[in-house]
Amino acid sequence: MKIVRSVNIICFVMLVLFLAGGCGNYAANDLPSTEQVIEEIQRAGEAASTIFAEVEETIMQDNKLQLSLNYTMWRKNDNVRIEGSIPDLGRAVQVFENNRLSVYVEERGVIYVYNQSANQERQSNNVSSISFSVSEENILQMMRGLGSLFEVSVIRFEDVNNERVVFLGLRPVNATHESRFTWWVDMDTWFPIKREFSLKNYVRSVSYANLKINESLDESLFKLNVPSDVQIINALPDAGFLPNVGAGE
Repeated sequence: MKIVRSVNIICFVMLVLFLAGGCGNYAANDLPSTEQVIEEIQRAGEAASTIFAEVEETIMQDNKLQLSLNYTMWRKNDNVRIEGSIPDLGRAVQVFENNRLSVYVEERGVIYVYNQSANQERQSNNVSSISFSVSEENILQMMRGLGSLFEVSVIRFEDVNNERVVFLGLRPVNATHESRFTWWVDMDTWFPIKREFSLKNYVRSVSYANLKINESLDESLFKLNVPSDVQIINALPDAGFLPNVGAGE
């Protein structure tokens, strides 16, 4: 009986300590409303201009793993640099700058170039598999427009790996299909540490580790310099853009 009572007391003390810590600027007995959560995330998105993160991305279809990627990402406003490995292609460096996307597959000495305006055609031609899909999503824009882009609901508040997290359910406004997003948001920084998109039997997850916000990023990160003997493939005729060939030697 004494042992059970002691365990109960310990559990109670741990619960009190967790609740006393609050969530961000909110006390445990005054957790933020859905409207306040939206405001905090939008404010964090507005205040951020750069992001560095180590990213894990997975795609599941019918409960089977279809794709698994691990890469490093630098983002400065609309410009993105990603370094990692693409299945069946090897190590690659991808730069998205000024609405133009280039993917340099180092081991093959090949670079693919195209522009964002041709995304739909590019995907229909099945050449999107050469790129990291997350590059075309601007998480800062999603955060800044959270309240207008999505119908937001708070699922629960929880302590995950010593981080205070709010789980959000998001449904795109005026969506014509049953797609849903789930965000795990760190309540200290108000940034998503994990995002999940689901549509029927398709689930795509993106997790961020070692997240750094508003650190100085050199502009050279978003300039892709490649050797002069690289093979250039214009994924679409209207790419209208070539990387800095020869500068990488």
